[in-house]
Amino acid sequence: MDIWIALIGGGISILLLVLGGLGKAIFEPLFYNFTLRQNYKFEQRKKLKDELALHKGKLLNAAEQLNYRLLGFNSSIGRKWHKIEKNNWFDQNQYYLNSFIYRILLFGHYLNQTENSVLSIDTKIADNEDILYLKFVKSMINIFSDVEIHNELEYKNDDNVSHIFKDDFETLTDFVVGSNKILKFSDFKIVLRDSYDEMEMIIKYLTQINDDDQDVVLNTLRCLHLLILSFLNKYGHEYQITEKDKMNSIYELYGRKIKVKNGFNYYLIKSKLESEVRKLQ
Repeated sequence: MDIWIALIGGGISILLLVLGGLGKAIFEPLFYNFTLRQNYKFEQRKKLKDELALHKGKLLNAAEQLNYRLLGFNSSIGRKWHKIEKNNWFDQNQYYLNSFIYRILLFGHYLNQTENSVLSIDTKIADNEDILYLKFVKSMINIFSDVEIHNELEYKNDDNVSHIFKDDFETLTDFVVGSNKILKFSDFKIVLRDSYDEMEMIIKYLTQINDDDQDVVLNTLRCLHLLILSFLNKYGHEYQITEKDKMNSIYELYGRKIKVKNGFNYYLIKSKLESEVRKLQ
């Protein structure tokens, strides 16, 4: 009996050793791969958050300044401060137009900087908040080149004055940078004077705007304004947030003024922002 007990005990020990070895062989690689995946996700998410944080404050400030200009543009457009013919350039005080160009290009610069800074990062595994942030960034860049949004105006794609292709827009935003730093507005005005031909695309884009709700560029800027307001309300500081009553009044105004409602609402769907940005009625 003692022999049988010893044999059985020995067999169980051998079996446990075998099973333990098999378990180790099977589960150790699985655990190792799981750890690698988790570390990769953590590193990529951290890297993404660090990159977004690097430009976030500057982008929010640029968005805030452009927001103020777009708010005022609704009431000042009839004064035609922005409408200066090419042969009259630099013959008069054109602060309004120059600063309008500067604010759009500065805003565009930080949008492009944000998008380009994350190209080498695996954004597919980002958390939902960071993915949403990037959706806003992309939507605010792409709206300048999107022509489908203006289908209700029977806009022709070959009219290359009322939209700016993405690559051209990125090139234009480089004019707010000098010696690897952002130019102050006073310095940008000098660049603008010396680079009129190279910047003519953005100059014409703004100077051609008419006080007409059917105007293509005016509709683009008003749609962009709604994106900026939602972006600031989601990610901005308290002083950058637009109160609910003010938002309602802006939507009431744009509900009458914007003539590409279906185009804008579809643009939100394309940009995956339909649940974040209020649609036009």
